[in-house]
Amino acid sequence: MTVAICCVCPEGVVFGADSTASMLVPGQGYHYLNHNQKIFEIGEDSTFGIITWGLAGLPNVSYRTLVARLGDLLKISPPTKVLDVCKKWTDLFWAEYSALDNYKLLQQLHLKTAHDPKSTASKKMRTAPEEQAYKQLQFGLVVGFCIGGSNVDDRQPCAFEILFDPLSPKPTPDPIPMNDTRCWGVPKVFHRIVLGCDSDLMGSILQSSKWNGTQGELLALIGKHRLGLPNLPIRDAIDFVFSSVLSTIKAIKFSRLSQTCGGPIEVGVITSDRNFRWVCHKEWDTALKEGHSL
Repeated sequence: MTVAICCVCPEGVVFGADSTASMLVPGQGYHYLNHNQKIFEIGEDSTFGIITWGLAGLPNVSYRTLVARLGDLLKISPPTKVLDVCKKWTDLFWAEYSALDNYKLLQQLHLKTAHDPKSTASKKMRTAPEEQAYKQLQFGLVVGFCIGGSNVDDRQPCAFEILFDPLSPKPTPDPIPMNDTRCWGVPKVFHRIVLGCDSDLMGSILQSSKWNGTQGELLALIGKHRLGLPNLPIRDAIDFVFSSVLSTIKAIKFSRLSQTCGGPIEVGVITSDRNFRWVCHKEWDTALKEGHSL
């Protein structure tokens, strides 16, 4: 799992992420590795960057390799808009994603009806093992990306969210508004701190007998207590993103939740006047130094 954050402000785009990768070991549950990279510059000396969350990788090709291939395509046909990069990435990734064996298996299972232990077994109904596999794949194959930077022609910072859902068509890039910050992966802590309430807490309030208003009225009430400042200077935006990732890591660490976030924090920034730059980035020996004094 992941905490991935993108902040879009007038001076630029800031990406921030943790380094934990979750690997499902059949019959044993999840295993966590803490030195994964989730933020990449697209090409070299580029005005574009990408961040990912959800599915940690594809079995036969890495995200690093696919981002490098995207960079190669941009050399051949240089884009002028961030949206152009998003469209090329969507086509490139969809070709690999939709060819996955697990993706095809999920489509087959989706054509069957849900398993019902009280009903007579039927070829049109999923078996109990198939139902379990269906639910795991439906959740486990979801993967998201955010591509951001500045347009070449007008130097306007912008970013787009691209969510690949195995039971939905090829996605369309969704623009992130100016002066907005998005959090993906494990957004619970960010939503509680910044927005005042997360979706699980809101659902519990709405379903309780204590709340007699509408969902819209609850949202309006919570919105009055939302934290966040518009038009952050770029260095404060960097501080905000870093602090949000760190807060999530610490909250998860001291919670009863699975330790799905952790490891070194990485932050990258693309300003309207400069190319992609790392604010904090893991060295290649970061895993070697873990727990040792080298």
